[in-house]
Amino acid sequence: MQRIQSLHVYPVKSFRGNVIERMEFDSFGPIVDRHWMVINESSHKFLSQRSHQELALLRARHDSSGGIEL
Repeated sequence: MQRIQSLHVYPVKSFRGNVIERMEFDSFGPIVDRHWMVINESSHKFLSQRSHQELALLRARHDSSGGIEL
């Protein structure tokens, strides 16, 4: 038997994950997971850790107004 050791969500794609105690789902998957992404302003393409490894150092969390804090 295997057990879940920890749960993580990533509010912003390619940012560092946040440990959570319980996970809730909606029709799109885990709630608050990867609902945001960073894009290049001129090309409108998203940035990922593949090309911008420093994104892994950034953390985001949801605030009480429904937005995120970086």
